[in-house]
Amino acid sequence: MANESATLRKELEALGQSSSKFSQNLKGVGDIWNDKNYAALTVQMGSLQKSLTKIFESGNDACKSIDEFFNAAEEDVKKGGAHV
Repeated sequence: MANESATLRKELEALGQSSSKFSQNLKGVGDIWNDKNYAALTVQMGSLQKSLTKIFESGNDACKSIDEFFNAAEEDVKKGGAHV
């Protein structure tokens, strides 16, 4: 049951890829679009990146907890304990 967190891990990976792609595209237009709106957008993107870091850390912790829970439940079942 160690794969119970696989969906969450995939979603976190997709979010990271989307964020990275957006950030790269934003940097790419910096040469041609350099005004106060662009500056504000880059500041907001930096704030978003900080929030995403917290989300990824929490998501990874959640995945570890999910895996530990199902591993412990599987061991309990093997020992004749409660059924999950």
